Amino acid sequence: MGYRMASTDDLVDEAFVTAVNDIEWNLRITPDATMHPQGAVWDFLNVSCLRRVHQLQADMEKVRWFPQNFSDRFIIVNTAFSYFIMVDRSEGQNVVIATRAINGRFERKTPTMKDEIVRIIFNPFWVVPPTIFIEDKLQEIRALPRYQLRHYFEQRNYEIWNSNFTRRLDPESIDWSYIDAETDHKIYIRQKPNYWNALGVVKFDLTNPYSIYLHDTNQRNLFSQPMRLLSSGCIRLENPLAIAEHLLRSTKWSRSLIDETVAKPGQIMSKDTEVALARPMPVFVISLTSQLTSDNVLRFTSDIYGQNEEILAKFKPTL
Repeated sequence: MGYRMASTDDLVDEAFVTAVNDIEWNLRITPDATMHPQGAVWDFLNVSCLRRVHQLQADMEKVRWFPQNFSDRFIIVNTAFSYFIMVDRSEGQNVVIATRAINGRFERKTPTMKDEIVRIIFNPFWVVPPTIFIEDKLQEIRALPRYQLRHYFEQRNYEIWNSNFTRRLDPESIDWSYIDAETDHKIYIRQKPNYWNALGVVKFDLTNPYSIYLHDTNQRNLFSQPMRLLSSGCIRLENPLAIAEHLLRSTKWSRSLIDETVAKPGQIMSKDTEVALARPMPVFVISLTSQLTSDNVLRFTSDIYGQNEEILAKFKPTL
């Protein structure tokens, strides 16, 4: 697999510990340099070479549908490893920004797709999507005594609006017990822009019909975890301001202006700020369960989205 093992005997040395920790991280396990009989690392190392070849073949089939020659600038989000890479070779540059990401959990998978960033929104409002509203928020609200409703919304900087956002509603005026999947479209919960907004302080707007986009987050501590299949489908970025700075280079939006514009802890903003990109940035989202990186280590992870078996079932592998 390419790990540099200095010793081939039974010695548990630094190189061995490093390799096991790396494997655990890629399996979304908190590294502890430990292999348990019949545990996740043990099972990982007992996968046959033929099964690994089939895993590579499934990933190659996914890649086959992507451009054979990428443009001089593009973003790839690998949802299997929850990782973001931006490459920009335009204007004589050779810029690469690589950072951790958080993407959709199994029940709310981030789709494989090609799209593009067309605008950046600083201090975005967050409109609670219908799925999250029905499956998450509505249960929280129904569990509250009526006298706590107003505090619930004010504490989270939530507002309730009618379907076309022309009239703000009082949470105590709504009979929450009668809201369901058929009627939820009549009202929307919207969170005001602030540092702890669910989208954080910057959103990268895409064009797809699934309401999937890239954004900052209010749960910035989660990037230190190996298990980052945590979102409801959108892609959260570990270092979004640096990405925004690069996409807006050669404009008035310097890093100092960006820092001055975005909300600070404790600030509640009354509006957002949209900046259209003069040149949209291509974005490719794909779930690749294997990757060869610059250190020449071939890494594998588990196929939580279940794409590999579905792909392999549709054609007979050559081996």
